[in-house]
Order: sequence, then C-alpha cells, then structure tokens
Amino acid sequence: MSLVAFTFGSLGDIIALLQLADQVRRALCDTRDASAEYKDLIAELYSVVYTITNVQRVLSIQGPRRLAQSVENALYHAVGVCLHLVAQMNERISTRRQAACSRGVVKMMVADVWWSIGWKLFKREEVLFLRKRLSGQVAAMNTLLTLAQSDQLDHVGDQVSRFYGDYIDESRRQYTLIQEIHRCVTNRPHAMGYTWEAAQNPDNMPIVFTDMLGHTVTLPWEFVGTNELLHEFLVFYFRNRPYRKLVEERQYFVTNEDNQKSSKSGGYIGLGAGSICME
Repeated sequence: MSLVAFTFGSLGDIIALLQLADQVRRALCDTRDASAEYKDLIAELYSVVYTITNVQRVLSIQGPRRLAQSVENALYHAVGVCLHLVAQMNERISTRRQAACSRGVVKMMVADVWWSIGWKLFKREEVLFLRKRLSGQVAAMNTLLTLAQSDQLDHVGDQVSRFYGDYIDESRRQYTLIQEIHRCVTNRPHAMGYTWEAAQNPDNMPIVFTDMLGHTVTLPWEFVGTNELLHEFLVFYFRNRPYRKLVEERQYFVTNEDNQKSSKSGGYIGLGAGSICME
C-alpha cells in the first residue's frame, strides 16, 4: 500500500491503521524462529490495535462530552505517526511478497518461504526503532485518554455539583413551604379564607345571623358593621328569597341572642349573634 494514500487527521486514518496493524501483525506472526525483538514488536502491535480502538471510541463522541480540540489534535497526531510507521512496515512486507511471487514461486511455496525468512525483513536495529516509536506513541495516546477521562469525570462532577446545589436549594424551598404549612395548620383559624374570620379581638369576631326562615349565615364584621352595611347585605341576601320586598323597604328588625331589638339608627351594631325578624 502506497504511503501517499494516507492523510492524517480523520477517523478514516484510524480505520486504516487498525487494518494495517492487523495485517502486519499477522504477517509477522506467520514467521518461524522469530527473535525476541520481533516478538516484542508483535506484542507492541497488539497494544497499538487495542489503544487505537479506544481512541476511535473516544473521538467518536460528539456533543457536550466531546474532547477539547487540542486533545483531539494530539490524538490524531499520534495516530498519524503510528499509521506512517505501520504503513512503512506493510510496504516492505508487500514488496518482499510480490518479489517472491514474481519469481514464479507457487502460492504454497511462497507461504513456506515466508514462514522461514519473514522475520528477517527488518534488521534488529530497525525492529528496536519501530517498537520504540510505536511504544512512545501508544504511551502518549494512553496519557491523552487518561486526561480526557479525567476531564469527563470533572465535567460529570460539575454536573453532579450543580444538580446537588439545585437539589439543596429546592429542598430548602420545600422545607420553608412545609414549615409555613405547618404554621398555618397549627394556628389555623376557625374559618379559613380571611384574616378577620379568626380575629382575636371579640369586637371583630364574625357575626352569626339566623334569618326568619331558619337559615344560619356567618358574616365577617366588615360586611355588617353598620346598619347601612347590614341593609346592603340583606338586600343582596334576599334578592331571590321570600320577603325581598319587605327587606328592600326596611320592614325588618334585628335582635341579639338575648332577643333584644337593635337600634335602627346609624352607628355600629354590637351583636355576636342575632336573628333577622320581620316587623
């Protein structure tokens, strides 16, 4: 495979590198009597494949969890270096195999020859150099992946912290609301709805009226504090009831709970309970 076919900086490079690394690894594994340096190089190719697989997964992440551009660039650079080295190895392997085939050696014999001499393709110094360069790039990629994972953990930690802060704020609001509900329930008035319905001042307590039809009505003091207010309420109260005409003409009187008739003149009516009776 020609070296000029590769351009660095894309996920396509990662796929190409995975394919080439696997081809080179299998080609070197097919040799016999490989030296310790060769075996170390083969093991390093395993590491390259494993690490590049993780790099591919991380670089595929999009959205808020995507890596910083500087980290992506560094990873792509390391991928490019590995791709260049593995492509050089694959180029030499392909050249030697094509040379064996061009001499008219049958396929089975080519395999036998390769099994015998494949490990001699690279000098010891070349093997050590290739392994060192690949090992350095693998270490660099693993470091970048660790940093990326740390950044993601920090991001998750920030999200958890914000969620916890929001949870604490909401819990405080709920606690305040529960306290207020408890206070209201503990000190609830006899009649809910208005502050004056449970006034502690006896002069402002609600007034209970029983009309001539036997219906009992509880009225806030503000509605019947004077004769005029009382009359306005009675006109409204009897608008669809019997005796409406008499009420409108003020043909009624009000007695307290002791059956004492109240004054029909102006001023406040001091009644705690009373009956509306017709004159």
